[in-house]
Amino acid sequence: MDGAAQAAGTQADDTQLGDTPSDDTQSDDISSGDIPPGDVVPEDLPQPPDDAAVAAAFESAAERPYSVLLGSFVDPAEAAERMAEIRDLRGDVLYVTAPTTVREVRYQRILAGAVATEAEAAALMEELAAVGVAREANPWLLRPVSFAYDLGVFVERPEMEARIAELASLGIPAYSLETALDGMPVFRVYGGAYEDEAAAAPMRDALEAAGETATLIARRGDAAPSTP
Repeated sequence: MDGAAQAAGTQADDTQLGDTPSDDTQSDDISSGDIPPGDVVPEDLPQPPDDAAVAAAFESAAERPYSVLLGSFVDPAEAAERMAEIRDLRGDVLYVTAPTTVREVRYQRILAGAVATEAEAAALMEELAAVGVAREANPWLLRPVSFAYDLGVFVERPEMEARIAELASLGIPAYSLETALDGMPVFRVYGGAYEDEAAAAPMRDALEAAGETATLIARRGDAAPSTP
C-alpha cells in the first residue's frame, strides 16, 4: 500500500473513532430564544455594587470616634506580644495598632473598640479591665480617636481580608469596619486611630514608604473582632 492509501486508511479509522462531529451536534445548541422561562440570562443577574456605592453607604454610617487605650510600646515586638496576650484573654473585640509619636518618641499604641460615645467606651473599658485586657479602669484611657486612613472599600469579606493581609506584609497594621448596603455587609479597611492629623503622621509616613496613597477620614461603620 502506497503513502496516499495509508493516509486515506488512517483518516477512515479516525472517523470511525468519532473524531468527525456527528449530525446530532447542531441539535445540542440552544439559541437564546429557547431559554426556558424560569432561567436567567447573565445580563439579567444583579450586578455587585461598585466602590462608589460602598463609599456612599459608609458616608451614612455612624461615626465611631472612641476607643480604649490599652498600652503604648516603644518596642514593636513587645507590642506584638501584648497584642497576642490580649486576644487570648478576650478575642471578641476589635483591637487596633496605631503608631504615633509623643515628645519625639515613637510608640505603638494598642486600642480596643470603635464605639460611638464616651459612655460606650467606658463600659467597654470596665469589661476589659475585669478580664485583664485593660490594666486599669481610668477615664484617661478613653480616647477620642476619630480619624483613620482609608485603605479601601470592599463588597466581599475575602477581598477585605486579603487587603489587610497585603498591608500586614508591608508592615502596615490595618483593620476593618462594616456597614450595610442593600441588606448585605460591605467593608472599609482602615489604618490607625487618631485624634488629629499630627498624631497620624507616623502612619502616613509608613504608608508613603510602602507606596500606599491614603486619606485621613472619620471612622464610620460597625466594629467586628479583629484578626491577627
